[in-house]
Amino acid sequence: MFYSITAFFSQLPPQRQSAVLLIFALSMLGICDSFVQAFSDRVGLGQFHFIRSIFAVICIVIIARIGHISLVPRRWGMVLVRTLFMVCAMMLFFSVLSFLPSAIAGAGLFTAPVFTLLFSALFFGTKIGWRRIAAIICGTAGVILVLDVGEAGFQPLAILPIIAGACYALAILMTSHYCQHENPFSLVIVFFIAIGGTGLLTSLLLTYLDVANPTPQAAFLLRGWQVIAFSDVLIIAMMALTTMVSIVMMARAYQISESSYSVVYEYSYLVSAALFGWLYWQGDFSLFTIAGMILIFMAGVIVTLASAEKANVES
Repeated sequence: MFYSITAFFSQLPPQRQSAVLLIFALSMLGICDSFVQAFSDRVGLGQFHFIRSIFAVICIVIIARIGHISLVPRRWGMVLVRTLFMVCAMMLFFSVLSFLPSAIAGAGLFTAPVFTLLFSALFFGTKIGWRRIAAIICGTAGVILVLDVGEAGFQPLAILPIIAGACYALAILMTSHYCQHENPFSLVIVFFIAIGGTGLLTSLLLTYLDVANPTPQAAFLLRGWQVIAFSDVLIIAMMALTTMVSIVMMARAYQISESSYSVVYEYSYLVSAALFGWLYWQGDFSLFTIAGMILIFMAGVIVTLASAEKANVES
């Protein structure tokens, strides 16, 4: 059965393959990241990134040895620039979760499809059709509804997750235009080494500074190195494995397809996170959430139709 599924997948056009990979990858990440709240009152942000990276790097090295996969990038400069944007995006996103409502942080990060569309047109001369513009607008509206951003109102610090979204968009474009011939595992191991090292340095610095009595909102960000429970280590290990698989799938998705077409499928993260939050964390669906999910689904349909039409024209 596995081989039949693999054969069917390999016969799909690159745009469809990219869509499948992104939907699966982002859906897994949406569930995975929901577990941060299970230990955020006991583990610091830097320590979390370091421990997660250790497990992820070990898994990647084992897979590479078994599969005889080279983990050395071909174009170190481009890979390092991509990694810089990715690390900045993830550190900013997870940092603001400690002192901003998750609605504002999430909505800020998921401006990435909009930035990807704009940067594609500005820096790479990509022609943006009305369907992709409609898909981005539709998906962004869905994000706003799902996250109930309107209730929180605008705050000046909301600019930070928006910067994270811009950095993430630049990382996507670097993957699509300059790292398309890199092995996805090499991209992922460089990312985890970079963000793990950043997390370790941050954690040690905060331990040395010993910030006294941080507010509950800032505790996750400002907490230094801690002795943590084995159960928390297991959760982080599970998150590391899931994140590693997801990022490999995402890297491959952006290598085989035009990023301005594929990026809208990033919105599937929010759908899986909302569904898992409802099932596991006993979250509630509002009418706004349901309407947002419908808009997100419509955005994917619009992009699929646009991709199919483009493929027919080129053929």
